[in-house]
Amino acid sequence: MINKDLDAQIESPMPVSNAPPAFHLRLLAPKLWPTWLGMFMLWLLIWLPQRVRVGMGWVFGELAMRVSARKRRIVALHIARCFPEWSSAEQRRTVRRHFHAASATLLASSFVWWASNRRLQRLVRLRGREHYDQAVAAGRAIILLVPHFVAMEVGGKVIGLLRPGVGLYRRSPNPVVEWFMVRGRLHYASKMFERSEGLMPLIKLVRKGMPFHYSPDRSPGDGSYVFAPFFGYPVATVDALGRIAQLARAQVIPCATKLLPGAQGYELIFRAPLANFPTGDAIADATRMNAEVESLIREMPEQYMWTYKRFKIQPPGTPPFYG
Repeated sequence: MINKDLDAQIESPMPVSNAPPAFHLRLLAPKLWPTWLGMFMLWLLIWLPQRVRVGMGWVFGELAMRVSARKRRIVALHIARCFPEWSSAEQRRTVRRHFHAASATLLASSFVWWASNRRLQRLVRLRGREHYDQAVAAGRAIILLVPHFVAMEVGGKVIGLLRPGVGLYRRSPNPVVEWFMVRGRLHYASKMFERSEGLMPLIKLVRKGMPFHYSPDRSPGDGSYVFAPFFGYPVATVDALGRIAQLARAQVIPCATKLLPGAQGYELIFRAPLANFPTGDAIADATRMNAEVESLIREMPEQYMWTYKRFKIQPPGTPPFYG
């Protein structure tokens, strides 16, 4: 049951602004010049055909896999632990494909932030859109459960073109990257909140009809979490989805973006809304959420962001996952 005072706070008026972040001279500090150069090179990529960007991504991915031994070990460990039924050869192929896909979609960031909407829409096809459209037609508040797949930035913009929404972001240690990221996402989102701003302003907007793009599948750090199964392991899982869905009176629709083979573009996947969710039981809701994320991963295992240490926090007494 939602507290009436809390309900009144959520229903109170709130102005919506999509003003981009201001530019500050500190963004021109010499230590940030390499980042500006990198952004300029990314911008140049918008003029290249998709097949060229994907081909470059495959080359850079192969290089990144060979050069970054630490990330390669993390990805390989995740694949081996999460897919023990696979042969070692298939596990190695998936590790290689992960680096290829991650690099190809990193190069596509420029396309998302700077290319025209028409060019992007030609590269993306939709699957299961009826689930999203039915929720909109019914006037339902919507939370899109968007796990961290490598092409999530592409899908985020397409979703925003269907209906501008609201999102959370984690502050980047590089202020130039954050400046470009927030400005780029505000091209298709009505409002972006940094995670430390709290959830109340966001929930107000969700109730008013703005879809919320929510990605909870990272290590929770100091945030609230419960232990819920994920690929057979008890993993610290952020337990906010059920609470947000209850407060916002929202349907939760799993959603993911898939990089298609052969430079064909991308597929934005909508699945049916979670039935009987939330339950009010934090562990049950976290378990349901993890099961949906795991199901999406099994559809395209090489495209999940396996470089995140998702299994870092485990129950006391459990052997460390990463040794």
